[in-house]
Amino acid sequence: GLEAIAERGGDLHRWALEITADTAARIGDKTFAVSLYRQALETGRENFATRLALADVLLQQGEADAVLDLLDGHKENVSAMIRMAIARKRAGRSTEDRMVERIEASFSGMTPETLDDPRLRDRAIFELRYNDDPTLALQYTVANWQQQKGPEDFDLLRETAAKTNDPVALALVATWQAKKSEEARI
Repeated sequence: GLEAIAERGGDLHRWALEITADTAARIGDKTFAVSLYRQALETGRENFATRLALADVLLQQGEADAVLDLLDGHKENVSAMIRMAIARKRAGRSTEDRMVERIEASFSGMTPETLDDPRLRDRAIFELRYNDDPTLALQYTVANWQQQKGPEDFDLLRETAAKTNDPVALALVATWQAKKSEEARI
């Protein structure tokens, strides 16, 4: 009945906010993106990916304390722990050894050749932004790119390629950008 329509409407509203926030973040309007992500979270139908996307934008804006507040209740989630560790590091706070150990343990047995592993993106982010190891991050970023080609995966590939100046990664970025430009013209 009407309740089901209202629920779907709520989901559609949240989805529209999330998509618009993602777009705003990608075109560089970080302030608008933050506002929209926060509105999406306030709809009462939380999508954890939205919380992580907001954390990523806040990190890009240098708002480490806001990231820690946002993710405070999610200390059991590895993706959240990674962003919290990055935020603590950027804020000049010590990161709990236990947290870093748990993050590293979650990657146990993982190699860049471990395709089809949803943790590849998280490992690449951790190596790039926490450990400041773009060379190692590149291996995981490229492996992730072989299986996932979402906008956030492309952003990570572009960031890692730029930091390493790796010709293969830069070629992947250029090829994808050319493909997307061609698709946009059609």
